[in-house]
Amino acid sequence: MAIMEQMLDLRNSKCYKIGEKNLITRDNDFEMAMGNMNGVMGYDSRIRIKGTNKVDRTKSPIPTTLLNNSITDYCSRPQKIMFILQKSDGESTYNKLFYEIKRDLFQTEKEFFTDGLKSLISI
Repeated sequence: MAIMEQMLDLRNSKCYKIGEKNLITRDNDFEMAMGNMNGVMGYDSRIRIKGTNKVDRTKSPIPTTLLNNSITDYCSRPQKIMFILQKSDGESTYNKLFYEIKRDLFQTEKEFFTDGLKSLISI
């Protein structure tokens, strides 16, 4: 609880990273992490396909844990979060830029996105 406010203040931080959890840890279970040197929010795809014990990989991972350790304790190669895009439920494309690591970087970098990624964005 001590780091929750820091972890959720994405707009005022310039050092958030994201990565696949690939380091062995004893007391927690999640697939990917978002965080910095102060804390980590772990995400996992725990939604099961109805009537089975299999995880539904079509569903996005959801937050499952909040830890006050560095992201490098769980991910050997975390990557910088450069942009966070937003859309409402029911919308097919992301139409709002919630966060960018540097002002106007999204507009500069957007031309280098893959066609598949561009088709998901309407800004």
